[in-house]
Amino acid sequence: MGYPHIIQPKRSTPAQQTNPLGLWGSLLVHLVLLITFGLAIYFRSFG
Repeated sequence: MGYPHIIQPKRSTPAQQTNPLGLWGSLLVHLVLLITFGLAIYFRSFG
């Protein structure tokens, strides 16, 4: 009860959620990964 500062470093997700650039960056990374995997499967199956 006397150590509330120990819980704060573990919860680093609110700081990342409030950053729009971080959210868009993660979305762009996931889109790029999906596109690359999709193209790899497409060329492997039809190529």
